[in-house]
Amino acid sequence: MLIQLETIVFNHDPNSAVADALNIRVDAAQPAPGWVRGAASSAAAYALAPAAGRPLTIEATFSFPGTLALPTGAASVMVRAIPADNRALLGAVDATPVAVPAGAGAATVAVQLPLVNAGIWATGIGRYDVAWQWQVQLTPSSPWIDFDQSAHAIYVTLAAPGLPWSQATDAPHQLLWPWTAALDFACQWAQGVKLTGTVAAASGHVAQAIEDAIYSLGDRKGLPMVYQGMAEWVLETGSAPVFSLTPFIQILNGTLPMGKFPTLNCTDCATAVATFANVLGCDLAIRRISPPKRAVQFKTNAVVPIGVDPSQAGTEKFAYHDVPVSIAAMDAMEHVYDACLMIDRDSNPARRKSADYKLANGLMRGAFANAQPKHYKYVHRLITRRTVAKCEAGARTMPDLDVSTGPPAISQPDLQLWGEYVTRIAHLAPAPAVDVVMGVNLNPVALPNFLVYERVLNPEHMARLEHLLDASAEFQYVAASNTATSHARDQRLRLSVGFAKTTKRAREALAWLLTESAIRPRAVRHGSGYVGDVAFVVRGNAAFGVRGTAVVRAISIGRDAVGTAPVLNTLTSALRIVG
Repeated sequence: MLIQLETIVFNHDPNSAVADALNIRVDAAQPAPGWVRGAASSAAAYALAPAAGRPLTIEATFSFPGTLALPTGAASVMVRAIPADNRALLGAVDATPVAVPAGAGAATVAVQLPLVNAGIWATGIGRYDVAWQWQVQLTPSSPWIDFDQSAHAIYVTLAAPGLPWSQATDAPHQLLWPWTAALDFACQWAQGVKLTGTVAAASGHVAQAIEDAIYSLGDRKGLPMVYQGMAEWVLETGSAPVFSLTPFIQILNGTLPMGKFPTLNCTDCATAVATFANVLGCDLAIRRISPPKRAVQFKTNAVVPIGVDPSQAGTEKFAYHDVPVSIAAMDAMEHVYDACLMIDRDSNPARRKSADYKLANGLMRGAFANAQPKHYKYVHRLITRRTVAKCEAGARTMPDLDVSTGPPAISQPDLQLWGEYVTRIAHLAPAPAVDVVMGVNLNPVALPNFLVYERVLNPEHMARLEHLLDASAEFQYVAASNTATSHARDQRLRLSVGFAKTTKRAREALAWLLTESAIRPRAVRHGSGYVGDVAFVVRGNAAFGVRGTAVVRAISIGRDAVGTAPVLNTLTSALRIVG
């Protein structure tokens, strides 16, 4: 072999994406190395907007293990690469002189090579396989000789990534470079979107495609995602918000992560849409729609949450509703991309008989005031006419990825609502003068007609209350298939129990769990038949309670709901008083 290809670097200028690739990594744990000899493939990502109208370049190094018969005085050879698969995504590597270093086997310095006839702007967003046949020409009159091939996975995005992603080169921000694990899905969902006009217009098409894809997770055959009032993938209490992106990508790949469940609430959906759209170069932000006082709820027109059949459309009472938006000069002109639920897009969203349920798909958010039907925007279709003027939209912090990079931060509205729940719990069930200490038993409780299939010690939603709870566990149940009816239904339960040192701490922990619910829980007194000091229910498919120093939670997580009130009764009855 006269010449060998040693390395290829697509991102040779980490501070710019004008002529080369973006800074990327594989995931939270792995950087994305360039191509090196012996590698089966490598990955690179190009952004359409910053490189539009500019020539692209790569850098490569070569070695010369053999002896070259060059003309007298010649010190270089010509090197080029042509597409090996008739694809012109990156075009060809133009013929470029490469100086031959002294000494057999020595490697060259990095050589900058221009790309000609790149087709990323004609192809648009996506993930593409590219292969090059490398060739060398020893003299101007010599034929081109094949000497190596290289293969690459090339991602094409719209622009440089938006939050929470970054292109900064300091060590903390390198973890926020776009992950190919996320690009694999985002590029598939927004495949083919081109930069034919403004970046803002193309961003709208990208955001709509991501919105559609996230909502469709509720209809997939394997691990369908179902709406639930509590966030599953975004942790907010006690720290800066964090999106568990690595486990979320795992469930997108069809595997349920340990301790996680196929449920989503509005915060999860908004974060997922914004994160996957922004990795492609959009600039979506998250807004929280709520009444001025968090203790108040607003009523919706009929909606179809993710994972719910349209025939089961109904109204909801939300404490808040998070949505991703494209930022506009005037707040009311922000465009909404809500993958959490479909709204009624007909002339009268208050009437169900002729409903036309669709996603927001970029519908303008609108002002929080009554409007005529021909001027209905997103908020008028989501919120009932009586309560829309009582709501407002506030900015939400874009969650970090996997691990918080910010200081602990609990929002003032959350603190206020938590305090209101503490007061309410004390009013419904005054704390005893002496603590009622419950025995710590982290074994599953037997439930009639259900089988337990997993136990998770210190689950995330309980572990982050470590200042209040000393031990916790969560159990997953599935309905026993002993009849044809039960076999045909998807009924699953998620039961949690945590133990505190004092009754006061247990009630404060219950207040935090209630604070996190996007749907306002309804209190049920002990006299109504619940075992425990006080209990709360949400839509019948989630129940929370406290008994002495123990906090319990029961949630129906299957597509076919299970009434959680009797389950809560069984769970709290099984708790044992010590002493």
